[in-house]
Amino acid sequence: MRDRFITWGTLDEARRLFTFELEAEDAHIIRRTLPAEGSSEAMMQTVINAWMQHTTIDFPEGTTRERIPFAATGSIVPEGAEVEDKVLVASAEREWPFAVVSSLMSRQFRGELEELRDVVDGLEAFDDNLYERIKATWAKIQNEVSEKALLHEHLGSLRTLSDEMFARMKQLRRGENRQRNNESKGVKKEYVAELAQAQTQLEEKRDLRKLFNQLRNIQDRLNKASMSREDRDALRKRLDELFKATKSEINATGANAGVLSSKRAGLESRLKGLEGAIHRMRYSVERDNKDMWYEGQRADRANNQLAEQLAMAKLTMIGDKAKSKAARLDDMLATEAELRKKLTKLIDAEERAQAKRKEQVAPSHAALVGSTDEGKAKQAKRAKTRPRDGEGMEGSGDDRQRRDRGPRGPVSFKMVKDAAAVLGAVAKVGSDVLPTGTTAE
Repeated sequence: MRDRFITWGTLDEARRLFTFELEAEDAHIIRRTLPAEGSSEAMMQTVINAWMQHTTIDFPEGTTRERIPFAATGSIVPEGAEVEDKVLVASAEREWPFAVVSSLMSRQFRGELEELRDVVDGLEAFDDNLYERIKATWAKIQNEVSEKALLHEHLGSLRTLSDEMFARMKQLRRGENRQRNNESKGVKKEYVAELAQAQTQLEEKRDLRKLFNQLRNIQDRLNKASMSREDRDALRKRLDELFKATKSEINATGANAGVLSSKRAGLESRLKGLEGAIHRMRYSVERDNKDMWYEGQRADRANNQLAEQLAMAKLTMIGDKAKSKAARLDDMLATEAELRKKLTKLIDAEERAQAKRKEQVAPSHAALVGSTDEGKAKQAKRAKTRPRDGEGMEGSGDDRQRRDRGPRGPVSFKMVKDAAAVLGAVAKVGSDVLPTGTTAE
């Protein structure tokens, strides 16, 4: 878009040159009217060349110069004059208002950026809030450019200011990031040690439920810890692996049986209370329905208009209460159905956990049968290696005596009688042999 031009025109019935220059920042137009004697094609070319080379122009004597405030409406041509290049004038009158608005907007944005630059120059450490303010200001500038309210000619100086501030802020942030990374490494080392202990506890299968709660505690602290994104992501990945492994081990060993039992007890207690509330609510709804029927009968039997109106009003009030209670009853029944579904799933999970716990503690039936068969086989092997009666003399003397005596049988009356006779004979022989004064016992 051109901000100055020269054209031929007529004023006071004389053909002459007119120049127009826009001062967008001041919202003014410099308008010159050259005298007819000084207007020529050579003069027009001189003016154009001076504008292109940014040099001063010696206008002819008698040239009038006007500095008029810019107006968004109206003609820029002097009153009573008529220009030959009407297209050029119309283009200027259409485009220059946007240039003035863009210039004013550029000045406003430049002021904001310069204030921010003064603050950035005094920084010793990175400031997140200030960085966000710079980004927000630059976003507004970009939005005005996309809306074509801010011309690209006015964008250059603003871009230079913002680029300087962004470069300074990035430099400060790199220094802060280095310090933060060093601190993050120390924090990460502590968490790595905790996770290593958790891994050891998981491998030993000790207090798995307690371990799961410890992992949740670590997760909560990790979310609040001040550390770099890379370190945090690495720890979260390791923590997720431990969570999955611990949960799988808990389900495999039935370690959560006690927790499931506690949850089941709480759910059953809640269901019991809800069943009582449902019973009371149903009774209340039925009572309201009876009251409605009664008030309807009263309205039908009313002997005057006032009594009928009172009965109908009461009937409406009771009906609203009954409707509200019925809606609450539906919600309670839906909640009951949901809780029963949860209880069924919880009972199944508890039974599976208890079964797995029993498998971990007690030997299987197959193992018991195997051990019994093994014992029988050992006994049979010992029986085969034991010497029969009369085969070999190995063994102790007691064993040989037991083998010589043979198997013991039941004690009969005849055996007792024979033993008594033997004892009597021994006593008689002893009395003959023993010296005087000695008794046989």
